[in-house]
Amino acid sequence: DVDAVSRATVSEEALCRAISISTKKVAREVFGLEIKEEGRTSKALSIKPLVFSAWFVFVVVYYLLTKRNKGLLRFRNLILLGSVLIMGVYLSTFFSIIHFIQILRGEISFRWQWLMVVLFTAVSFLVLGRFYCGWLCPFGAINELTGQKLPQWNPSGGYDLRLRGLKYLVLIVLTGGVCFGLRAVHIDFEPYLTLFSFRGNLFTWAIVIITIVAGLKLPRPWCRYLCPVGALSGLFERPQKGYMGMKGCPVGLTEYVSGECIRCNRCYQKR
Repeated sequence: DVDAVSRATVSEEALCRAISISTKKVAREVFGLEIKEEGRTSKALSIKPLVFSAWFVFVVVYYLLTKRNKGLLRFRNLILLGSVLIMGVYLSTFFSIIHFIQILRGEISFRWQWLMVVLFTAVSFLVLGRFYCGWLCPFGAINELTGQKLPQWNPSGGYDLRLRGLKYLVLIVLTGGVCFGLRAVHIDFEPYLTLFSFRGNLFTWAIVIITIVAGLKLPRPWCRYLCPVGALSGLFERPQKGYMGMKGCPVGLTEYVSGECIRCNRCYQKR
């Protein structure tokens, strides 16, 4: 299934099944990779790992600096835009629940995209909680940037917290599905896969459109309620001192809730 392959950061097994002219085209157009041929070298293959690692490290450092100097947060929108353009448009390389399913199935890839995305993101989950969601996820960045011009609406506290539990239910269902033969190529519903590969079906494009439109009024609806990656990263979140919650929080937290905070640092108070 070439379409499924193109929308995922695929496993070696899936790639092997799809080696063909079409697969080479997908690798070139979606992942920015040039298939190496005799007598030719691929500059794209050598520079993109560097771009990915440099941007990831730069944003981590910038995030840490904003905890010391809140004035740097005035440039947060530029960082988010950079994540859209670099992680989404240029690299089309971002962490997906597909990576987690591949790990559960033992489908480990040794391609740079897979290894770097998984290792960098896993370390950030363990050390910085949902930092990735708040600073590097290109779809979350789009949701946040497009929702800044209109007055925002948030469900009432108890209702909102119950809705946030939906993403954990999605994660549980997908994790349990592995026991019943669920494979990475079967999971292509995440909106960033469809949006940044420009490939999808009616259902996946509907998710993209609905979440972007909803995000104009409801802060980061995909991140808050449905994203299984957000749920996964939330499981590794340790309560952090200094985060308070505030009106205008990009995920609607008027009070700090461990596992839901995306570390934007707007409410952070150094202690």
